[in-house]
Amino acid sequence: MTKSFTLSKLAIIIFSVLLLGSFSLTFAQQTPDLKTTEKEAQKPKTPLGSLLDDQPTTYKAKQVYRQTSGYVNTITYWQKGNWQRIDTEQNGIEMTVISRPDKEKRYMVVASKQGYSELTGNSALFLRTDPFFLQQARTLAPRNVKIEDLGAENISGHSCIKYRISFDEANNVKTVTIWKAKDLQGLIIRQDLQFLNFSDSVEFTEVDLTVNEALFELPKGLKQYNTTQEMFQKKTAKDPYAETMPIPK
Repeated sequence: MTKSFTLSKLAIIIFSVLLLGSFSLTFAQQTPDLKTTEKEAQKPKTPLGSLLDDQPTTYKAKQVYRQTSGYVNTITYWQKGNWQRIDTEQNGIEMTVISRPDKEKRYMVVASKQGYSELTGNSALFLRTDPFFLQQARTLAPRNVKIEDLGAENISGHSCIKYRISFDEANNVKTVTIWKAKDLQGLIIRQDLQFLNFSDSVEFTEVDLTVNEALFELPKGLKQYNTTQEMFQKKTAKDPYAETMPIPK
């Protein structure tokens, strides 16, 4: 029974890490490469694009994600330009994901394993930087986009300007309310989603507009694993009865 439980727990951990390491929605959709950025710069910005771009690209914050179901999850997030780092805990295991587009590298680091692996796909954690897909909405140019200025409101001690953004998605209307902190250069520190039966929210706390570049480097002295799965696989103990024992004469 104990062996079965241990194997089940290990399977859950590996499955969770696989989700983090190979989610199909690409990080490039959220942080375009230089060529894409240059092309976009040549196009006139939409009101939604201007609203989203009018905020700092260097900061550190704790992000709390609350879902309608009652699920709550917290990550620590760092950004400097298009460099990104996320620290989180999954199933009791602390892990870090670092994205360095300039090196065309993404790493999964697990301190308890003293190791890392390079991600060949993209981590689902990076979807948390655009939780309700506003950046995608700007790119896809949905129908009937409306932006309403709802005035000033304090959030977690920050004086903010509150906006309601709504647009058509399929045959329904998706509404995302955002709060941009005036004392944090317009950083969006909270987003609330209203769509179908969902009412989710994401909020930043402990915001700092300065970050240490060293946090985006792969720590030295770590063992490199070929895959994330390999990093979590346990070596099977040698069976003392596996070898043929000589029969005494």
